[in-house]
Amino acid sequence: MRCTKTYNGIQGQCEFFRGTFAHGGMISIHYINRNYSDFFKTQDLWYEVIKTAKLYNSYYRDERTFDKSEYVEL
Repeated sequence: MRCTKTYNGIQGQCEFFRGTFAHGGMISIHYINRNYSDFFKTQDLWYEVIKTAKLYNSYYRDERTFDKSEYVEL
């Protein structure tokens, strides 16, 4: 978890992130919220979501619209 302050007009934010290995290499999973109070109210929920997220191998899905090298469905 990390939080940043507002700097040069860019609004501060807090996030959870996790690095993990996927079928195509290493990826990161993020939850970002620019509302500090909302982030801290829901941090326990989002910590569990990010911690327990499982990767889905979507090589055979017909309805996939994103490039599989850039996006991974959770």
